[in-house]
Amino acid sequence: MLSSTGSSVKAWSAYPLTLLLFIVCLFQVCQVYHLKQEVNERDSQVNLLRRENTSSPRQLFDDNSNIMYGHMHIAKTGGTSLNGILANKFERVCGNKGYSYDAYQSNERAKKYVEKTGLPYYLSLPDETRDRLSPGWMEEIGFEDCDYISREQGAISWKNRYVNKYHLDFKFELHLPCRDPIDHMLSQCNEIHKDIPCDLPDEELFPFLAKCVRSVQTQARFQNVVLEDFPDGVKCYDYHKQFTTYIDYMSERLQPRRMVSEPYIQRHTNKPRTPDECLLKDPEMMEKIRTWLLENYDYYSFCDSCLGSENDLLLGWGTEDTY
Repeated sequence: MLSSTGSSVKAWSAYPLTLLLFIVCLFQVCQVYHLKQEVNERDSQVNLLRRENTSSPRQLFDDNSNIMYGHMHIAKTGGTSLNGILANKFERVCGNKGYSYDAYQSNERAKKYVEKTGLPYYLSLPDETRDRLSPGWMEEIGFEDCDYISREQGAISWKNRYVNKYHLDFKFELHLPCRDPIDHMLSQCNEIHKDIPCDLPDEELFPFLAKCVRSVQTQARFQNVVLEDFPDGVKCYDYHKQFTTYIDYMSERLQPRRMVSEPYIQRHTNKPRTPDECLLKDPEMMEKIRTWLLENYDYYSFCDSCLGSENDLLLGWGTEDTY
């Protein structure tokens, strides 16, 4: 019996390396087991958070994460304010008139200016600031992390600049603000400090109006070619609902920012219009100009057919819409 025990001790002592390797392996197995337990516990916590956050527009499998939005910034349709408000309220908004990543500080600077001077905050051309980014600046920053892009650019650029460049395999949806043709025309002429003369003959009136439209590039920023580039992805909405219903609509599709600078300070680009505009007192002339705009510019004809149709983004959304 003693001889057998002594043999066992000798056997173990003959193999110290084997014993050491056994202990090391056992330790590693225990580590792997505990690591798997930690991973499983963390995954369970993440899944629980996902279930509790089902209302978040940025959850992993949310349908809205497979869409990028483009705002076709038609001049004099409130695009500067819209871009600024969305960048201040939501993440990953990228635009000529502001990006989300520095929108908080930008609005804080505007607040200090208004508080100090008591004056409206104007964006003065041709200054480049964080509130007015040049195309070169925007290209340098890039659009890889954008959910919503607001740009003052030609209609033909949307597909090449984003869909083709980044080989997007998800939907790119364009949103077009539609403003009443007469109201829009007056604002465009005001941009170049012109009042529409009500006594001009047609041969002088229409070239005068064309100069107003051309000055803010309305014709270039929307052309029907974009309908061919995005056959199912061009949506319109009523300009008058832009700062109410439209922002509510997008709030369900964009991620809210953690911190928001309030109140938002409007960035003015136009001086106030002349209160006594003779055109608004002449229904016959208004109808003549409206018809001319619909016949000569894709923007007005598309909006006229789109509002109230299945491509009207806000039709029946939020409130009862009538036309």
